[in-house]
Order: sequence, then C-alpha cells, then structure tokens
Amino acid sequence: MELSDNDMEYEGDIRVYLSHHYDGTGRSEIGTDALAVQAHSPTMLLGTSYSSPRFEFTAIHEFGHALGLMHAHQHPEANIPWDKEKTYELYRQKFGWSRAQVDLNVFPLPRDASRTYAAYDRHSVMHYEISNEYTLGDWKQTENPHISAADIAFIRRIYP
Repeated sequence: MELSDNDMEYEGDIRVYLSHHYDGTGRSEIGTDALAVQAHSPTMLLGTSYSSPRFEFTAIHEFGHALGLMHAHQHPEANIPWDKEKTYELYRQKFGWSRAQVDLNVFPLPRDASRTYAAYDRHSVMHYEISNEYTLGDWKQTENPHISAADIAFIRRIYP
C-alpha cells in the first residue's frame, strides 16, 4: 500500500502539538496508548513556550510519558503527606481541574498488576514539584528538569 502525501504527514507514533496558548501545561499519551489515537491527532501537547525556563522540563517529562513512564509522585509507595484540600484548591485555581482530575494526576494510585514498577524516585523528571504549603508537616520536592539515574535504569529495563 502506498501512502499519500496527506497520510505521510501523520505517520509518526509520537505527534507533538506546540500550543500557542502557553498555559504551562503538557500532556502525552502513555506509551503504546498513542497507537490508538487517530492519525491526524497529536499524541502529545506542549503548552509551554520554547523560550520558557520550564520548556525543557515539560518536554522531557512528556516524552517520559510517551516512553511509558507514569508520574513518580503517584507511586503507591511515595508516602507524600498531602494536604488534600489545599491541593484540590490549588489545581482548581491554577488549571480548572476537578477533584477527580487531581485524584487521577496528582495523588498516589493503587498498585496495579498490569504496570511495571521500580522503587519510588523522588528525583525523577516524572515527579511534580510539591510545595511545603500543600503537604502536612515539613515535606517538599523541587522539580528536576533532568532525567534521573533511576529514570534511565527503569527505561533500560522496559526497553532492553
């Protein structure tokens, strides 16, 4: 079968949309979930200006998702002492997220037999920055704009 010029425009498995809205967000299909996305639709959105200091982090983080990585702060063994009500309010104000969206993208997820796990890595590029203001006690995590050694080891494990 020969592809038309129109089909060839969309032949990549990872199709990135650089949003002109620049709201600081990003999203990506997780791993092979991208294969289920229609060929003319993006599988990744980068809503951060390339001139922003956060662009590198956002791009690396979203490509981590494209490789199949989940959020590190959602690891079942993260044990982050969240102040859930303050966190719900932060994401509602900043992104308009519902409580369900925060539960799905921020708080720990239960262990799932269909997922492959490594040890919790608090320095992973897949970890959100967490301000002490949104936790109980004295717990915070800065954003790491670089792939950690544990990220590299895990990617090597799932892509031998």
